[in-house]
Amino acid sequence: HLVDELCFKRFQAQNIVLAQTSHEKQVNEGREKKILILLVAYLSLIIIGFTRIYLGMHSWDQVILGWILGAYHLFIYTKFVEPFVRNTLLNIKRGRYILTRNGQILTM
Repeated sequence: HLVDELCFKRFQAQNIVLAQTSHEKQVNEGREKKILILLVAYLSLIIIGFTRIYLGMHSWDQVILGWILGAYHLFIYTKFVEPFVRNTLLNIKRGRYILTRNGQILTM
């Protein structure tokens, strides 16, 4: 019985290590995917801006102003809108708020 217990504990330890490395691998893959998506998005914005100038649709100052306004809107969204929406949805999920059919949110 002692040998069986030792084998079982070793098996459990190996499974825990495999589960941890699998989770870390998933986290790293998700992080890499996010970085790749952001890189493609930023490169697209830069290339689109330069093509607008090259094709004569906009001037430098218009493109730069567009980039600045886009960065401003991104800042406002990430600092204020996204946390509010995320907290509201979490509270609805936890049952603290009730979402009615017409879209109103009632507190409990």
